[in-house]
Amino acid sequence: MKIFSVQHVFDHRWEDVTRAVFRKYPNEFNQAVVAVDVLKRHVDSRGRLYSLRLLTSNLSKWSSVPLVKVIGMDGFIHGVEGSLVDPAKKSLQLNSANN
Repeated sequence: MKIFSVQHVFDHRWEDVTRAVFRKYPNEFNQAVVAVDVLKRHVDSRGRLYSLRLLTSNLSKWSSVPLVKVIGMDGFIHGVEGSLVDPAKKSLQLNSANN
């Protein structure tokens, strides 16, 4: 189920934006993300890079502990982030979902 979609064009060099996507965690401004694991990564025959990453966040870093207990969670949430980098077209597609 897709709830919303966002498209944004950054006013920076494509190479810088693409590099930043893969270096965004760990991040002093979002200390809730405690782990990033690469589940799958490969380059296809057209030179495009596919990546699938698992992000683990500690809800207690940004949410009150009572709220975490009320919704019945252990304090951690996982997100899956898939990306496709096409250097020939200078395009980057990033999809994410929280679980």
